[in-house]
Amino acid sequence: MAQLDQVAMMKLVLAVHEKGSLTAAAEVLSVSPPTVVRQLALLEATLGVALFTRTTRKIHITNEGELYLEYARRILKELDALTLNLNARKGYPQEGGTQALSGHMVITAPVQFGRMHVMPMINAFMAQHPQVTVQLLLQDMLTDLVETGVDIAFRIGGVGLPDVVALPIGEVQRVVCASPEYLAQHTAIQVPADLNHAMGIKNTALNKGQHWKFNDHGQMVQVQPPIRFTTNDIDAAIQHCLAGLGVGVFLSYQVAAHLQSGRLVTLLADYQRPGLPVSIVYPQSKRYLARTHALIQFARSALVFR
Repeated sequence: MAQLDQVAMMKLVLAVHEKGSLTAAAEVLSVSPPTVVRQLALLEATLGVALFTRTTRKIHITNEGELYLEYARRILKELDALTLNLNARKGYPQEGGTQALSGHMVITAPVQFGRMHVMPMINAFMAQHPQVTVQLLLQDMLTDLVETGVDIAFRIGGVGLPDVVALPIGEVQRVVCASPEYLAQHTAIQVPADLNHAMGIKNTALNKGQHWKFNDHGQMVQVQPPIRFTTNDIDAAIQHCLAGLGVGVFLSYQVAAHLQSGRLVTLLADYQRPGLPVSIVYPQSKRYLARTHALIQFARSALVFR
């Protein structure tokens, strides 16, 4: 039996599935339709299963074909990453050498964290490496780094992503706070249970649940303050809190300036849970890219949270 080119076979199956016909797949692969028919038959005979069922007008993938396609996509993606990484290593600065970093990077971070901390770091990095270009995506939702082509992500809290490396660089604290104006007009808040009579500000970007959780001498306690204002935007929640209209939970960096100026006051500091980890996250396939490695090292030095 003829020797199979496994990579070519994977590309063939992918083309047939995406184009929906053998003729269209042949055009994409720059071969004749009989060649596609012959190669597909050889592959199916070698595997001992049918990857597609054919009618006079349509071609449908089988369950076995779906399984083959799942592995094929993964392998082809890894091969592309390998080629990219090996090519990129030519641009890796050698010890004592002058070869510069170059290429494009896609970086993502939470919106406010990105503006306050990641953007200044990127500016400094790009000033040192003028041949590197960057696309910065500021978004509070978690995305699949591989599917979206992201090189480096900054994450607060759980990483929640497969096939990635996470490097902790510190942590941020949850802070319960209110304005002096609000506190002057409402019952004092000295223990978590006092929040049951407060006007809560719900920030769904940080807490999607109904309860606020606290650590009371090692015991987890939950309270459910009445919620008068709900938003998915951190800045909107902070502005509502500054206006004296309620009590909110934020991350320390989000309200640091307002706490320092006295426009907001920290509450229940003795009942706060452990901080949330801040991590630099990147796909396994990007770990050998010179520019990725350089930016990670730069960020680990520039961004330190305690």
